[in-house]
Amino acid sequence: MELQSDIFELSPPVVLQKMKIANATSYIAREDLLEGGSKQRAIAPYLEDLVRAGYTHFIYASPFCGFAQVALAASARKLDYLVHMKQKLSE
Repeated sequence: MELQSDIFELSPPVVLQKMKIANATSYIAREDLLEGGSKQRAIAPYLEDLVRAGYTHFIYASPFCGFAQVALAASARKLDYLVHMKQKLSE
């Protein structure tokens, strides 16, 4: 398995949106613009570290919440890695 990353694509600069509310100015980090959300910034380098260590298969037992599965799927697709996810369905 080869390393595939384009660091800029997987962890691009943070987009800040300026918003005025009443007399205050707030800045919103638009991590929603990343396909895998903010967790994508961490999971892609982690996957590449695992590939460097010789791992070739990734299996993730996913909870129903947290959206790590979205970050993992988006990053794996961009890196061209195969990931299997398992999630317990509600009873």
